[in-house]
Amino acid sequence: MVIVDDHPLFREGLRAALESTEDIRVVAEAETVAAALAVVAEQRPDVVVMDLSLPTPPASRPPGG
Repeated sequence: MVIVDDHPLFREGLRAALESTEDIRVVAEAETVAAALAVVAEQRPDVVVMDLSLPTPPASRPPGG
């Protein structure tokens, strides 16, 4: 699992809660869209938990978005 959020405290808390179970392993965290794309490409996680209101740079927004 990869956690993507721009708030470090939230990422830390979510990671601690998720890793308290035996069947979930957080392989990476990211705080930006660019970092998330790189981490996902490298780690190939089964699940990504991502803040949908994460600020995105203009170059990564879809046309008209």
